[in-house]
Amino acid sequence: MDLEVQSTPNLKEEKKKERKKLGGWKTFPFIIGNEVCTYAAATGLSTNIIVYLTTQFNIKIIQATNIINISNGGSQLAPLFGAFLADSYFGRFATIAMCSVISFLAMFVITLTASIRSLRPPGCSPHERAAGSCHGPSKGQYAVLYLYFALSTVGSGGVSFISSAFGADQFDKETAEGMRKIQTFFNWYYFALYSSVILASTVIVYIQANVSWAWGFGICAVLTGTSVVLFFCGKKLYTRIRPVGSPFAGLAQVLVACVRNRHLQLPSDAQDLYHSKIMDSARLPLTQQLRFLNKAAIKTSQEGQTNPNPWRLCTVQQVEELKSVLKTLPIWSTGIIP
Repeated sequence: MDLEVQSTPNLKEEKKKERKKLGGWKTFPFIIGNEVCTYAAATGLSTNIIVYLTTQFNIKIIQATNIINISNGGSQLAPLFGAFLADSYFGRFATIAMCSVISFLAMFVITLTASIRSLRPPGCSPHERAAGSCHGPSKGQYAVLYLYFALSTVGSGGVSFISSAFGADQFDKETAEGMRKIQTFFNWYYFALYSSVILASTVIVYIQANVSWAWGFGICAVLTGTSVVLFFCGKKLYTRIRPVGSPFAGLAQVLVACVRNRHLQLPSDAQDLYHSKIMDSARLPLTQQLRFLNKAAIKTSQEGQTNPNPWRLCTVQQVEELKSVLKTLPIWSTGIIP
């Protein structure tokens, strides 16, 4: 027993020492560099892409708008799937790494269409365009164009929003100092991010309009390539949190356990509910909102507490996590309409 008691503090000290070697501000240039370069390239290209489609690919404005709207919608929804895969299976580092490479391939493909004449339809004069007599893209040219949009959508799903969470992973969330560092990180993160938007919306767009599309898109490709290199340069410095499995399974377990315990009465003392044995800063306190969900944490004599059936007994932490998700649904459902 003495050996076991003494080993626990030693393990904690070893973990703290290991954490000091990894993560922290030394990873900031690599994480922010990856996101800034990727975001600047995506902004510089997306700002002017409809002009490129209508003037260089001779696509009618309505069709070009539909293509871009579908691509934008996919890019906005892709992070939901990217975050799920990152948190459940691959981890954030692997997800960002893979999707950064995919984003680079997307920029490489669109740069090829601007550089190689055979990948675009024949040129069209303003008079021919006004008369509607321009030759549109062939099936092969459409295929290359759609390949760019597909790669771009997949790439954005694994970089957008996940990189900010990965940056927060580099600091200790269990200490007040660590939380202050996370707040500072996000301040600098978004400052750098939107500064890159200003640069991309002016300099890159100017080059596309006044120099050449090949140079403008080439700069975007170089930026995404730089983002990949920067991210991998910090590979040995990152703190990597292992994926914990599907978060949706835990939410479903609360609903099933709540239905099974619907006839039980909630105890007057909240301590009689089933609480997680893990104590950390991320633990959520019990609330009385959506109170019926608390029945999922009612302990019964039939259900052992050492190894309970997760579909019959859930922790208060799981219950509160489901409540948090349900509370965001009105915001999400109204915000997605615009």
